Amino acid sequence: MNDTLAWKVLLVDDEEDVIEVSRMVLEDLTFEDRPLNILTARSGREARALFEQHSDIALAFIDVVMETEHAGLDLVKYVREQLRNDRTRLILRTGNPGAAPERDVVRYLEIDDYKEKTELTADRLCTAVLTSLRSYRNLLARLHFQEGLQHIIETPAVVGSAGGWADHLDALVVQAAQIMSFALGQARAHGLVLQHGAAGLRVVGGFGRFVGGNVAETAPRLVRVISDECFTPGTSVEATRPTAGGLLLSHEAHPRESFHFWIADVGSVPADALKMLRLFLGQRSGILSSVLLQQEVIDAQTEVLHRLCGAVESRSKETGAHIRRIAKYAAELGRLAGMDDAQTALLKAAAPLHDIGKVSIPDRILNKPGRLDDQEWALMKQHAELGHALLWHPSLAVLRAGAEIARTHHERWDGSGYPRGLAGEQIPLNGRIVALVDVFDALLARRSYKEPWQMQAVVEELRSLRGRHFDPWLTDLLLAHSARFHEIFVAHPD
Repeated sequence: MNDTLAWKVLLVDDEEDVIEVSRMVLEDLTFEDRPLNILTARSGREARALFEQHSDIALAFIDVVMETEHAGLDLVKYVREQLRNDRTRLILRTGNPGAAPERDVVRYLEIDDYKEKTELTADRLCTAVLTSLRSYRNLLARLHFQEGLQHIIETPAVVGSAGGWADHLDALVVQAAQIMSFALGQARAHGLVLQHGAAGLRVVGGFGRFVGGNVAETAPRLVRVISDECFTPGTSVEATRPTAGGLLLSHEAHPRESFHFWIADVGSVPADALKMLRLFLGQRSGILSSVLLQQEVIDAQTEVLHRLCGAVESRSKETGAHIRRIAKYAAELGRLAGMDDAQTALLKAAAPLHDIGKVSIPDRILNKPGRLDDQEWALMKQHAELGHALLWHPSLAVLRAGAEIARTHHERWDGSGYPRGLAGEQIPLNGRIVALVDVFDALLARRSYKEPWQMQAVVEELRSLRGRHFDPWLTDLLLAHSARFHEIFVAHPD
């Protein structure tokens, strides 16, 4: 007999005949196509050992009087109070009702029924077993659902601190695999996490056997089948639908995006498990919808800032590509310097604002082809403080970072820079990073006052300025990865 499939029923009685007769009656009984695994104990002591060994006993018939007059009652207390087992259905059987009056036993002990041995005919015994197993099954389903809800509530919506769009999608895949296995009662579930939007249906990730190379090999075919069967233009997607040899669960979240689970090798899912999975998908879809909307706002704000900075740069005959390169250079160097994802994202958004103060500098100075005289240079240097004054905002992180960069990206490591003559680590890290990548880009690019330099000449110049103009540590990082920075320049030409 397969113990993992059978319902465990424990018979506790010190009368051998009672156990044998009960066994004969029950040995061929099944519930939901699962047989019974009948365990027996001749005393309360033996029964305690079995309860300790088997945590999944579904039902126990317990004699009241065995080695002591209250051995059965003591066993019930032990199961409920010490083992904290409130799942097993407990039915007391007695041949002497007067020894333990039914009203008192039912009132003070957590039992599910109280029977006299004489009233448990074969039919009534089978009825008691079937109704108790049904109760046990329903209780387990409720507990399983409650545990699933707790799992959904307590599992963080995103792994990591940054909480970006990619982080949330990665977290969704990891947590989907966990909740699938839990809900379906499997050691490992198999399937895909899908996203549907303007670009069509795509795979966010897979779990079980659909990971790594298996996703690349199998996903295109599955996506085509699922898309053809479930995402026909002009029709709404059903919440649950068999497709492609599995089951598709869907949830609409964003006006233009929806998220779906495709579970392989299943045609249906138990109602409680399905409810659990829908709750999880709905909750995570709501979070993803919020993150996506937030990302769209951030992207729009970033684009507006880039265009504003591009307009400022165009006054000095430079292009918007310069500020986009600065953003990518700065983010790359920040990452190499050990910044986390949130810090890198903030630096990437703020770095293009470094020269915003030039909006107040006259064109005749910005575009002068020759060297600036002392008066013109004094005016030009004002753009650092003007940029800080223009951007500073106490509650907006991007503008605060942009203001700091605008003011400090012309400071020098040796203290000879402007506007405040800061030196070394007095200069904020963001300012030191932008100072370095700004010059790196300026040397490579064509400007009104110079021709573009070759990469080797740029490397030599930065090396010569290491420890004087630039932070030596950051300079070493950039030079060690100079090929990557040059790739950024080439990929975003003026």
